[in-house]
Amino acid sequence: METILHTYGLDNYVKNIYFFEEKVTDSHTVLPFYADGCPGIIYQTGGLNAIRLPDKKTLSTLFVYGQTIHPIELSFVGAYQMLVFQLYPFAARTFFGIHPKTLNDDCYDLAATGPAVVELLAALKASGNSDDYPVLMATFLAARLKTTSTSPQEQIRLALHLLLESGGQLSVSELCYKLHLTERTVQRLFEDQIGISPKQFAQIVQFDLSFQQVIASPAPRLTDIVFENGYADQSHFIRRFRKYTGHIPSRLMRKTDN
Repeated sequence: METILHTYGLDNYVKNIYFFEEKVTDSHTVLPFYADGCPGIIYQTGGLNAIRLPDKKTLSTLFVYGQTIHPIELSFVGAYQMLVFQLYPFAARTFFGIHPKTLNDDCYDLAATGPAVVELLAALKASGNSDDYPVLMATFLAARLKTTSTSPQEQIRLALHLLLESGGQLSVSELCYKLHLTERTVQRLFEDQIGISPKQFAQIVQFDLSFQQVIASPAPRLTDIVFENGYADQSHFIRRFRKYTGHIPSRLMRKTDN
C-alpha cells in the first residue's frame, strides 16, 4: 500500500489504507470507530444494509468522514467490502474543499461532487476486484490533487508534527511558542484546517496512543499507560477514555483478550 501512495504522490496526504471484507451472506459485522485525529474516505458495497450507529444513518457508497469525536459504529448485515483511505488531518479540505468543521462526527456523500466521482464509482463497481480498489482510488485522488487550489499551510504541518511527536502532551502555549504564533492565530489555524481546536486535537493524539496500548496483547498495566501518556492520574485517564470510546479501559482489554 505504501508503494501505491508513493507512486501517486499521496504520501503527504494519505496516512494508511485499510480493507475489510465479509463474504458470509447471513453475517452481521459491527466495526467501531474511535477518535484518532484523522478524517478519511470510505468506499463500501454493503448497500442499504450498511448503517452508522447510533444514529442509524444509511451509509453512502462513497463518502468522506471528518474528525470522529464521539464513538460510532458501522454496521453491515450480510456480505460487504470496505476500502478506507485514512487521511492526514488537513487532507479532507485539500482534496474536496469541504470545511473540516462541517464534517466533525459526520460524513459527506461524494457522489454529489461531480462526474469524476461518478466515473470512479463506475470503475470500482465494474472491477469488483478488491486488489484494484486502492489503485482506482489513488488515481482519483491524484487527479484531485492536481486541480485543487487548497493546500495545507506549512504552519499546520509543523504544528501537527510537534503535537504528534510529543504524544499530545505539548501544551497550547508551548506549541504557540515553538511556532512563533499567537494563541489566537493557532486556534484559528486548527479550526480552519483541521476542524477542531489545538487542545482537542492534542487530547485525541494522547488518547489514541493510550488506546493502542490498551488493546495491545498483552496490554501493559493501566498505571503504566497513565504514566507514559502524561495523564494526571488514573481517574483522569478513565474519564477521557470513556469520553472517546463509551467504555472503561478494562472492558476493551477483556474484549481484545477474548
